[in-house]
Amino acid sequence: MREIGFQLIASKKEAILSSSSPFDSTEKNGINAKEKKDKDILSLIVRSNLEGGGEEEEQRLSDEQIVDQIPTFLVAGELSPYKEECFEF
Repeated sequence: MREIGFQLIASKKEAILSSSSPFDSTEKNGINAKEKKDKDILSLIVRSNLEGGGEEEEQRLSDEQIVDQIPTFLVAGELSPYKEECFEF
């Protein structure tokens, strides 16, 4: 399972780095195609780590930390609708 997680992270990094060309901004209906694509949680985390945003290196998540947190994201995403339903009754 962990090996699959590391493979997914490596493929996301490769895809993000290969599409980081400034000329890759094809617009359709006023929406940047690059912005519309890759909105999944893994892409957002990997992109954030690669871009840095002025954060220090020790504040970024390592690949191992990302793989460790994937189950947390899955459970949090699964439980959100149930939590709302509980408050309706």
